[in-house]
Amino acid sequence: MKKIFLVYLIAAVSLLAGGCGTAPVKKNAYQGNTIYGAFGDCLSSGAGASGPESNGFSALTAAFLNKLHPNVILFNGGEGGTTTQSYVTYLPLDLSKLAAAHPEPLARATLLIGLNDLVTIYEGCHSCTYSATYSQGVSASFSYKSEVQTQIDTILKFNPHCDLVLCTIPDPSNDGKGTYGPFNPPGLIKEFNKRIWELGGANHLPVADLYTAMIGHPEWFGNGDVHPNNDGHAVIASIIEAQFEPNVKIPLPPPLAPKATLTPQK
Repeated sequence: MKKIFLVYLIAAVSLLAGGCGTAPVKKNAYQGNTIYGAFGDCLSSGAGASGPESNGFSALTAAFLNKLHPNVILFNGGEGGTTTQSYVTYLPLDLSKLAAAHPEPLARATLLIGLNDLVTIYEGCHSCTYSATYSQGVSASFSYKSEVQTQIDTILKFNPHCDLVLCTIPDPSNDGKGTYGPFNPPGLIKEFNKRIWELGGANHLPVADLYTAMIGHPEWFGNGDVHPNNDGHAVIASIIEAQFEPNVKIPLPPPLAPKATLTPQK
């Protein structure tokens, strides 16, 4: 248990220090009566959590922000099953719904997307050679980067003063040591996450490094599932909260309940 908390603390300190060359950039000082928008794929919608409306990372993050800035409203723009290509179409529609439903400004937002892109490559290339799959995957990562840039532009056009946090993609296969996967070819998820760091630097946006914080912890994902469980969503929320409120002490995720599928800690 102490090891789990130590790993989290190391990751949190790295994030607060602006690891990998991307430091948080605070654009505004919005307080209450604002919107936090969680945009992206099924992870943003809370998939994998038991009761996503309360245990998904976006709901947990909104509850945290509400304690500091009363009347922060969650707008969940997570679209289950979407890829970056399809989300280019979904996102403007979600923002139109947001504008119609809420007069408050979109003060804070997260963008977490790309898991379904990786799953599509993995499931479509079981019989491909390593070199062919990796070449295809690297090429796909640059298309991914272009599509995510379009999504960044769309959110910041909606509100140029929005504090937008990009998220790296967590690895449910845990480099092949988890109960899902591993992704084929190994290392492809790192290429996709490199594109996120590049986008963070180019757009002067903070990056919540979910990949680094969660690697080595298959117990934070459902058994054989690409989605985080309640504990995994709690970890994601804590990492994101540290980007939104770098001067606030972020509470640690709750202790993990004993489960038969847990990997023993050495």
